Amino acid sequence: AMVVLARPGDVVEVSARPEVAADGTRSRTWQRVETGDGIAVTRLEPTGLPWSWSTTYRLLGDEHGATSPMSSVPDVVMVDGRQPELPVLDVRHLRGRPPAWQHRVASDAASSVLTQLGLAPEDTQITALVTAPLPSGGAGGLALITVRVPSGAVVVTGSWSQRMPDGTLATMGECGLDVRPAGAPVTERVVAASCEIFDPDTGNPDGTVLLVSAPPSAAAVRTYAVGGEYLGEHPVRDGHVVLPTERTVVEVEAVTADGVLLGRSKVLPPGIWLGE
Repeated sequence: AMVVLARPGDVVEVSARPEVAADGTRSRTWQRVETGDGIAVTRLEPTGLPWSWSTTYRLLGDEHGATSPMSSVPDVVMVDGRQPELPVLDVRHLRGRPPAWQHRVASDAASSVLTQLGLAPEDTQITALVTAPLPSGGAGGLALITVRVPSGAVVVTGSWSQRMPDGTLATMGECGLDVRPAGAPVTERVVAASCEIFDPDTGNPDGTVLLVSAPPSAAAVRTYAVGGEYLGEHPVRDGHVVLPTERTVVEVEAVTADGVLLGRSKVLPPGIWLGE
Protein backbone atom coordinates (compact mmCIF):
# COMPACT_ATOMS: atom_id res chain seq x y z
CA ALA A 1 0.00 0.00 0.00
CA MET A 2 1.04 3.61 -0.51
CA VAL A 3 -0.11 6.52 1.60
CA VAL A 4 0.02 10.13 0.37
CA LEU A 5 -0.42 12.91 2.92
CA ALA A 6 -1.65 16.05 1.16
CA ARG A 7 -3.71 19.10 2.07
CA PRO A 8 -7.44 18.68 2.56
CA GLY A 9 -9.06 19.18 -0.83
CA ASP A 10 -5.92 18.34 -2.87
CA VAL A 11 -6.38 16.09 -5.88
CA VAL A 12 -4.04 13.06 -5.71
CA GLU A 13 -3.18 10.89 -8.72
CA VAL A 14 -0.98 7.79 -8.73
CA SER A 15 0.85 6.00 -11.54
CA ALA A 16 1.97 2.50 -10.56
CA ARG A 17 4.64 2.11 -13.20
CA PRO A 18 5.83 3.28 -16.62
CA GLU A 19 4.61 1.53 -19.75
CA VAL A 20 7.35 0.71 -22.27
CA ALA A 21 6.01 0.44 -25.83
CA ALA A 22 7.47 -1.80 -28.56
CA ASP A 23 9.33 1.17 -30.05
CA GLY A 24 11.02 1.84 -26.69
CA THR A 25 9.05 4.96 -25.76
CA ARG A 26 7.74 5.29 -22.20
CA SER A 27 4.46 6.69 -20.95
CA ARG A 28 2.33 6.64 -17.81
CA THR A 29 -1.32 6.16 -16.93
CA TRP A 30 -2.61 8.16 -13.96
CA GLN A 31 -5.45 7.18 -11.66
CA ARG A 32 -7.17 9.54 -9.26
CA VAL A 33 -7.19 8.28 -5.66
CA GLU A 34 -10.00 9.09 -3.26
CA THR A 35 -8.89 11.20 -0.33
CA GLY A 36 -10.26 11.85 3.11
CA ASP A 37 -9.08 14.92 4.95
CA GLY A 38 -6.03 15.07 2.65
CA ILE A 39 -5.04 11.41 3.12
CA ALA A 40 -4.97 9.11 0.08
CA VAL A 41 -4.37 5.36 0.34
CA THR A 42 -3.92 3.08 -2.67
CA ARG A 43 -2.96 -0.55 -3.17
CA LEU A 44 -0.01 -1.50 -5.39
CA GLU A 45 0.50 -4.88 -7.03
CA PRO A 46 3.43 -6.84 -5.55
CA THR A 47 6.41 -7.60 -7.80
CA GLY A 48 8.35 -10.11 -5.70
CA LEU A 49 11.13 -7.57 -5.06
CA PRO A 50 11.65 -5.94 -1.66
CA TRP A 51 11.11 -2.41 -3.00
CA SER A 52 10.12 -0.50 -6.11
CA TRP A 53 11.02 2.87 -7.57
CA SER A 54 8.43 2.66 -10.35
CA THR A 55 5.49 4.30 -8.60
CA THR A 56 4.99 8.05 -8.67
CA TYR A 57 2.26 10.31 -7.39
CA ARG A 58 1.27 13.85 -8.17
CA LEU A 59 -0.73 16.55 -6.43
CA LEU A 60 -2.81 18.73 -8.70
CA GLY A 61 -3.90 21.22 -6.05
CA ASP A 62 -7.49 21.46 -4.94
CA GLU A 63 -10.48 21.18 -7.22
CA HIS A 64 -9.97 24.81 -8.24
CA GLY A 65 -6.22 24.47 -8.96
CA ALA A 66 -5.28 26.62 -5.99
CA THR A 67 -1.77 25.15 -5.72
CA SER A 68 0.88 24.39 -8.35
CA PRO A 69 1.12 20.75 -9.53
CA MET A 70 3.97 18.70 -8.10
CA SER A 71 5.05 15.07 -8.41
CA SER A 72 7.42 12.77 -6.57
CA VAL A 73 8.31 9.16 -5.87
CA PRO A 74 7.31 7.78 -2.45
CA ASP A 75 9.81 7.50 0.35
CA VAL A 76 11.05 4.00 1.17
CA VAL A 77 11.14 3.10 4.86
CA MET A 78 13.74 0.63 6.11
CA VAL A 79 12.28 -1.18 9.12
CA ASP A 80 15.59 -1.70 10.91
CA GLY A 81 17.82 0.57 8.85
CA ARG A 82 19.16 -2.25 6.70
CA GLN A 83 18.53 -2.70 3.00
CA PRO A 84 16.68 -5.97 2.34
CA GLU A 85 18.50 -8.56 0.29
CA LEU A 86 17.50 -8.92 -3.33
CA PRO A 87 16.34 -12.36 -4.49
CA VAL A 88 18.42 -14.30 -7.00
CA LEU A 89 16.53 -14.09 -10.30
CA ASP A 90 16.19 -16.53 -13.16
CA VAL A 91 18.74 -15.26 -15.69
CA ARG A 92 19.37 -16.91 -19.04
CA HIS A 93 23.11 -16.97 -19.82
CA LEU A 94 24.10 -16.89 -23.47
CA ARG A 95 27.52 -18.41 -22.90
CA GLY A 96 27.12 -21.01 -20.19
CA ARG A 97 26.20 -20.52 -16.57
CA PRO A 98 29.02 -18.77 -14.67
CA PRO A 99 29.97 -19.25 -11.01
CA ALA A 100 27.21 -18.36 -8.56
CA TRP A 101 28.72 -15.02 -7.60
CA GLN A 102 28.96 -13.89 -11.24
CA HIS A 103 25.35 -14.99 -11.74
CA ARG A 104 24.51 -12.75 -8.79
CA VAL A 105 26.10 -9.72 -10.50
CA ALA A 106 23.77 -10.26 -13.47
CA SER A 107 20.77 -10.88 -11.21
CA ASP A 108 21.34 -7.70 -9.21
CA ALA A 109 21.68 -5.66 -12.42
CA ALA A 110 18.32 -7.05 -13.58
CA SER A 111 16.73 -6.27 -10.21
CA SER A 112 17.80 -2.63 -10.59
CA VAL A 113 15.92 -2.48 -13.90
CA LEU A 114 12.81 -4.22 -12.54
CA THR A 115 12.55 -1.90 -9.53
CA GLN A 116 12.32 1.02 -11.97
CA LEU A 117 9.81 -0.72 -14.25
CA GLY A 118 7.57 -2.10 -11.51
CA LEU A 119 7.46 -5.48 -13.24
CA ALA A 120 7.65 -8.91 -11.64
CA PRO A 121 10.59 -11.03 -12.85
CA GLU A 122 8.23 -13.64 -14.35
CA ASP A 123 6.73 -10.96 -16.63
CA THR A 124 10.09 -10.39 -18.33
CA GLN A 125 12.91 -12.34 -19.94
CA ILE A 126 16.34 -11.62 -18.48
CA THR A 127 19.42 -12.50 -20.53
CA ALA A 128 23.06 -12.14 -19.49
CA LEU A 129 25.03 -11.29 -22.62
CA VAL A 130 28.36 -11.08 -20.80
CA THR A 131 29.49 -12.04 -17.28
CA ALA A 132 33.17 -11.82 -16.39
CA PRO A 133 35.57 -11.18 -13.52
CA LEU A 134 37.35 -7.85 -13.45
CA PRO A 135 40.22 -8.09 -15.97
CA SER A 136 42.57 -6.34 -13.53
CA GLY A 137 42.34 -9.36 -11.25
CA GLY A 138 40.44 -7.41 -8.60
CA ALA A 139 37.80 -9.05 -6.45
CA GLY A 140 34.74 -8.25 -8.48
CA GLY A 141 32.71 -8.97 -11.56
CA LEU A 142 31.02 -7.39 -14.56
CA ALA A 143 27.72 -8.08 -16.28
CA LEU A 144 26.00 -6.89 -19.45
CA ILE A 145 22.33 -7.86 -19.44
CA THR A 146 19.05 -7.32 -21.26
CA VAL A 147 15.52 -7.33 -19.86
CA ARG A 148 12.77 -7.91 -22.44
CA VAL A 149 9.47 -6.38 -21.32
CA PRO A 150 5.98 -7.56 -22.35
CA SER A 151 5.84 -5.23 -25.38
CA GLY A 152 9.01 -6.81 -26.82
CA ALA A 153 11.21 -3.77 -26.17
CA VAL A 154 14.55 -4.49 -24.52
CA VAL A 155 16.21 -2.65 -21.65
CA VAL A 156 20.00 -2.98 -21.77
CA THR A 157 22.29 -2.23 -18.85
CA GLY A 158 25.74 -2.98 -17.53
CA SER A 159 26.95 -3.25 -13.95
CA TRP A 160 30.02 -4.06 -11.92
CA SER A 161 30.22 -5.29 -8.33
CA GLN A 162 32.86 -5.65 -5.67
CA ARG A 163 33.24 -9.12 -4.14
CA MET A 164 33.56 -8.88 -0.39
CA PRO A 165 35.85 -11.15 1.73
CA ASP A 166 32.85 -13.18 2.91
CA GLY A 167 31.82 -13.88 -0.69
CA THR A 168 28.89 -11.45 -0.78
CA LEU A 169 28.62 -8.73 -3.40
CA ALA A 170 28.32 -4.98 -3.05
CA THR A 171 27.04 -3.37 -6.24
CA MET A 172 29.41 -0.48 -6.86
CA GLY A 173 28.53 1.03 -10.22
CA GLU A 174 26.32 0.98 -13.28
CA CYS A 175 27.75 0.98 -16.79
CA GLY A 176 24.98 2.78 -18.62
CA LEU A 177 21.39 1.98 -19.52
CA ASP A 178 19.26 2.23 -22.64
CA VAL A 179 15.91 1.08 -24.03
CA ARG A 180 16.04 -0.61 -27.45
CA PRO A 181 12.96 -1.24 -29.61
CA ALA A 182 11.59 -4.72 -30.27
CA GLY A 183 13.14 -6.50 -33.21
CA ALA A 184 16.08 -8.79 -33.72
CA PRO A 185 16.87 -11.35 -30.99
CA VAL A 186 19.42 -10.13 -28.47
CA THR A 187 21.81 -12.84 -29.69
CA GLU A 188 21.98 -11.08 -33.08
CA ARG A 189 22.54 -7.59 -31.75
CA VAL A 190 25.72 -5.66 -31.06
CA VAL A 191 25.61 -4.30 -27.51
CA ALA A 192 28.37 -2.39 -25.74
CA ALA A 193 28.88 -0.80 -22.32
CA SER A 194 31.76 1.09 -20.77
CA CYS A 195 32.39 0.51 -17.03
CA GLU A 196 34.43 2.98 -15.01
CA ILE A 197 35.97 0.99 -12.18
CA PHE A 198 37.12 2.62 -8.96
CA ASP A 199 38.78 1.47 -5.77
CA PRO A 200 35.94 1.09 -3.24
CA ASP A 201 38.26 1.88 -0.32
CA THR A 202 39.79 5.10 -1.68
CA GLY A 203 37.36 6.09 -4.44
CA ASN A 204 40.28 6.48 -6.84
CA PRO A 205 39.78 5.51 -10.51
CA ASP A 206 40.97 2.00 -11.32
CA GLY A 207 40.55 1.94 -15.09
CA THR A 208 37.79 1.53 -17.64
CA VAL A 209 36.50 -1.76 -19.07
CA LEU A 210 34.59 -2.14 -22.34
CA LEU A 211 32.02 -4.95 -22.55
CA VAL A 212 30.76 -5.99 -25.99
CA SER A 213 28.34 -8.73 -27.01
CA ALA A 214 28.43 -9.61 -30.70
CA PRO A 215 26.48 -11.92 -33.06
CA PRO A 216 27.69 -15.55 -33.28
CA SER A 217 29.44 -15.04 -36.63
CA ALA A 218 31.51 -12.07 -35.43
CA ALA A 219 35.28 -12.49 -35.51
CA ALA A 220 36.32 -9.02 -34.38
CA VAL A 221 35.06 -5.81 -32.84
CA ARG A 222 36.24 -2.39 -33.99
CA THR A 223 36.17 0.53 -31.59
CA TYR A 224 35.73 4.24 -32.33
CA ALA A 225 36.20 7.44 -30.34
CA VAL A 226 34.35 10.75 -30.55
CA GLY A 227 34.12 12.04 -34.11
CA GLY A 228 34.48 8.57 -35.60
CA GLU A 229 38.20 8.23 -34.85
CA TYR A 230 39.23 4.60 -35.33
CA LEU A 231 40.87 3.15 -32.24
CA GLY A 232 41.51 -0.50 -33.04
CA GLU A 233 40.25 -4.00 -33.77
CA HIS A 234 39.93 -6.72 -31.15
CA PRO A 235 39.24 -10.45 -31.55
CA VAL A 236 35.89 -11.80 -30.37
CA ARG A 237 36.12 -14.86 -28.15
CA ASP A 238 33.00 -16.85 -27.35
CA GLY A 239 30.83 -14.07 -28.75
CA HIS A 240 32.05 -11.25 -26.57
CA VAL A 241 34.88 -8.86 -25.75
CA VAL A 242 36.03 -7.71 -22.30
CA LEU A 243 38.63 -5.03 -22.90
CA PRO A 244 40.47 -2.65 -20.56
CA THR A 245 40.69 0.70 -22.37
CA GLU A 246 42.58 3.93 -21.94
CA ARG A 247 40.70 5.92 -24.57
CA THR A 248 36.99 6.72 -24.37
CA VAL A 249 35.09 4.41 -26.71
CA VAL A 250 31.75 5.78 -27.93
CA GLU A 251 30.86 3.31 -30.69
CA VAL A 252 31.68 -0.24 -31.72
CA GLU A 253 31.01 -2.45 -34.73
CA ALA A 254 31.23 -6.20 -35.20
CA VAL A 255 32.64 -7.79 -38.36
CA THR A 256 33.15 -11.30 -39.73
CA ALA A 257 36.56 -12.77 -40.51
CA ASP A 258 36.10 -11.42 -44.06
CA GLY A 259 35.34 -7.93 -42.83
CA VAL A 260 31.58 -8.05 -43.43
CA LEU A 261 29.79 -5.63 -41.13
CA LEU A 262 27.32 -7.38 -38.79
CA GLY A 263 26.16 -4.41 -36.79
CA ARG A 264 27.16 -1.18 -35.13
CA SER A 265 26.15 0.24 -31.77
CA LYS A 266 26.84 3.20 -29.56
CA VAL A 267 28.13 2.49 -26.07
CA LEU A 268 25.31 2.62 -23.53
CA PRO A 269 24.66 6.19 -22.36
CA PRO A 270 24.88 7.10 -18.67
CA GLY A 271 21.97 5.67 -16.72
CA ILE A 272 18.55 7.10 -17.49
CA TRP A 273 15.63 6.95 -15.07
CA LEU A 274 13.13 4.50 -16.54
CA GLY A 275 10.40 5.74 -14.26
CA GLU A 276 10.20 9.17 -15.88
